[in-house]
Amino acid sequence: MIENFSVAGAFLQGILSFFSPCVLPLLPVYFSYLSGGAEKDEKGQ
Repeated sequence: MIENFSVAGAFLQGILSFFSPCVLPLLPVYFSYLSGGAEKDEKGQ
């Protein structure tokens, strides 16, 4: 069975799922980890 696959459609659905209500509370933790906030905690500073 051959299905139509749109890369743009898959990208758009991924972006929409990123902003779902269950993911939004995790974003501050995610961005603080990416900015290097976790390194300060591991060193005990």
